[in-house]
Amino acid sequence: MTSSTRHRRNHVLLTDFVVGTYFPHIEKTLRCNTVYEYKNTWSRHRLADKVTGLRVRDFRVKHGADILAEIAPNVSSRTLAHVKFLLSAIFVLAANKGLREDNPMTAVKLPRAARGSSPTYAYTLPKILAMLRLPFDPTIRAMIGIASFAGLRQSEIRGLEWADYTGEDLRVERSIDRVSELANPTKTESSKAWVPVIGPLRQLLDNHKAQDKSRVVGPMFVGARGRLANLDKIGHRIIVPVLKRHGAEWHGWHAFRRGIATNLFDLGIPAEVMQRIRRHSSIETTRECYVKVRDPKVDDAMTQLEKAIAGEGYIVQ
Repeated sequence: MTSSTRHRRNHVLLTDFVVGTYFPHIEKTLRCNTVYEYKNTWSRHRLADKVTGLRVRDFRVKHGADILAEIAPNVSSRTLAHVKFLLSAIFVLAANKGLREDNPMTAVKLPRAARGSSPTYAYTLPKILAMLRLPFDPTIRAMIGIASFAGLRQSEIRGLEWADYTGEDLRVERSIDRVSELANPTKTESSKAWVPVIGPLRQLLDNHKAQDKSRVVGPMFVGARGRLANLDKIGHRIIVPVLKRHGAEWHGWHAFRRGIATNLFDLGIPAEVMQRIRRHSSIETTRECYVKVRDPKVDDAMTQLEKAIAGEGYIVQ
């Protein structure tokens, strides 16, 4: 390395590095939705203003601690953790680019935030079945059914195609990025797997399929203009008004995914089987999903869920 190159590296401002190197890097390596979230975190909390004039090499643990302490009175603990993660990722790249030898954010402790993270919500089985009894059309019911009885993420539901449905299984092959609207591989390798289709879900899917026989190939859920259905808009514009009329609340699509874990737990399903059904990433789950062997324990767990639904007296119309 020449002395002039070393001089330039030693004098790189942190703001210049973020805009000129880090953002272009993540634009090439991460999904559009993730890039959007990282950039939004940087701008929303005015991080550029907090490091004005500070060189990459001069950033210390105290700088990171001061930034989080300044933000803490106005945000939740989860938001603080997100800001710390972003700053840490920036310095990981800086170290790999030879601009410094360490990541100062690793030693930064999270201060007490103004408020704790909002509690998450999981739909119970009775609430799910009550929702499915409301006057939704077959398409909405099918979406709710997939989220509730197969545990797919919102992006994975949008990515479903009719070829992924065998009548017995749903193959999770892709997810749709919220920002770019492009299909991506699933979130993790373990997310790419099959999910058993229990009887009530099969009926919901078949009802949806019968509603418009011209759409039995290609995407499973398509909007009025031929584009992929927007589940966020469907939730707020269609589902929420119906729920309000019937005295119920909307907690978002991910509450169904949390719900399947809660409902299986209530049935006494072992944690490792629930992990497989939800396709969470872990050493054990990833190993199982690479093998691609059908697990009879998963089928048994879903059979128990199906029996629990029948026990609630729910019949798909």
